[in-house]
Amino acid sequence: MINQIFQKLLENTIQNLDLILFITILLSSIIIYKKSKTYYKLSSYQGFKHFANAFLFLGLSAISTFTQSTISKIISISQLTQNTPILQIYESLTFVNFYFLAMAGFFLIYSLVWKEIKQKNFNILLLNLLAISLSYISYQKHYLFYIVMIILLIYGIMISYEKYINSKNKQSQLYLISLILITITFIIQLLLGFFEIIKLYANIITIGVFIILLYLTQKK
Repeated sequence: MINQIFQKLLENTIQNLDLILFITILLSSIIIYKKSKTYYKLSSYQGFKHFANAFLFLGLSAISTFTQSTISKIISISQLTQNTPILQIYESLTFVNFYFLAMAGFFLIYSLVWKEIKQKNFNILLLNLLAISLSYISYQKHYLFYIVMIILLIYGIMISYEKYINSKNKQSQLYLISLILITITFIIQLLLGFFEIIKLYANIITIGVFIILLYLTQKK
């Protein structure tokens, strides 16, 4: 009886945290996007524009994730195991979410290396093709997506760290900390695929990550 009560409380806590997580990521992403766009308009620095785009896609990812989670809660298990239109929508949201997350990661890296890449329009198209390809390949093996993205973000951290060491300015510091924090969220998502029991802690950590990101952006 006590175990059942505890389990029910845990489920309710996780559900409430899912909503808080969604609101935190969405609002943080919107505010950081607008703030970065303002920096871009004031400085014309292309890195800020791409940094803003990364958080635009993170916000879209939050919407698709929350929509998929809501569908799973209001639709019966039988409807999600049969070939029905709602199942197709549910499954397509996984692909869409991977695409948004991939674009967010790519834009974070692109915000660091845009000076070295001349043909900007071509590269934006290439980023979309890479994101679609990675999402398609990882559709049945979710862990593969997160492993690829973590490796990519670690590469971004190395680039960002080098830039920070050479410049020691607040902009480079913001980029470095942001990449580290975003990488942490991807690692958490990878672990969640193997250890569902950590979902409560994972949500709390992710909420903390986005609050820190928002604070750093407003502080800059």
